[in-house]
Amino acid sequence: MLVSALPLAGFVNGLGGVFSRFFSVFAAMRSVSSALRSSSDLRPVLRASFGVRDMPKDSPLELPFYSCAVDRTDIPESVYAAIGETAMAWARLEQHLDAVLFQVNKPQHSATLYKEHPVSFTRKLDLLKAWFNKHPALAAHKEHMKLLRTSLKQISKEFRNPLLHSIFANYDPASKTITFKGMQSVGADQFRMSTSTLELDRLKRAPLTLNQANEILSWISQDLFSEDAVARLEKP
Repeated sequence: MLVSALPLAGFVNGLGGVFSRFFSVFAAMRSVSSALRSSSDLRPVLRASFGVRDMPKDSPLELPFYSCAVDRTDIPESVYAAIGETAMAWARLEQHLDAVLFQVNKPQHSATLYKEHPVSFTRKLDLLKAWFNKHPALAAHKEHMKLLRTSLKQISKEFRNPLLHSIFANYDPASKTITFKGMQSVGADQFRMSTSTLELDRLKRAPLTLNQANEILSWISQDLFSEDAVARLEKP
């Protein structure tokens, strides 16, 4: 439904009011947050907030929720460019993988292979492995998909998880090293803390690798996105 009844000027003015209230609240809360920023030990906070019962006393809780590289003004634009280009190259590649999985992973193609579309990237690769290894209509692409899956598992550990599921914690201009910090639930009120580093020069090369992987995937997808491919997949 179109919202033509809402004049653009009124919409913009409405946003202005929202932002005005937001910044008023932000200013009021800033003095309160300064106390949290100076806290040297977040274990009690995490125990209270997340219900973590068995957190080790020496757990390295240096998660930069309150102050990190994102807040700095001296980070070179080349760092953000490398992070952004890599993230966008990865986004295209993973959406491309999703589309291939949407195309093949259907109950009418195989009741035994079909599973609900996974959210986890590793599970997406595992499901693609099952389809391309076992469905006769996909046999011609089995080796290409195997090469792709093997490469992407390693690439995802090095680039995807830090960039998309961690905080940009620090950048060291001397060593040209980016540090990411993150936390992940591992079940039973347990959290895993992670710290990873990436050299800026290596990160700058990542989009090329990801775009090459996308090209390999295109050899597969261009064959599969056709009525003929669907007919082959639907054959028992």
